[in-house]
Amino acid sequence: TIFFDHNSSTLNTAAMALNAEISNRIKSTGSTSVTVNGYTDRSGEREYNRLLAERRAATVAAELEQTGIKPMVGSQSYGEDRSAVQTADGVKEWHNRRVVVTLRK
Repeated sequence: TIFFDHNSSTLNTAAMALNAEISNRIKSTGSTSVTVNGYTDRSGEREYNRLLAERRAATVAAELEQTGIKPMVGSQSYGEDRSAVQTADGVKEWHNRRVVVTLRK
């Protein structure tokens, strides 16, 4: 799981390091299926959050592809749906601003 700053789809330093670790794990395990799912918190409009989650997933996928990872099956955007931590509408929650990368052999 890679976390993002509020209203951002840019990888910060910690996220870049984690993405590199994920890339290494993909290579070492020989994973043939990689799924990248993006999420947001509930602090913005629903459609904006859906698009932000899509950008986050695309950012992570693009960074993985730059390291030579080719088994990318795609990415999905859930926006503010499927929150890790349930909150009221309009609440900022960093646990929900994330991209989850799932590896399968």
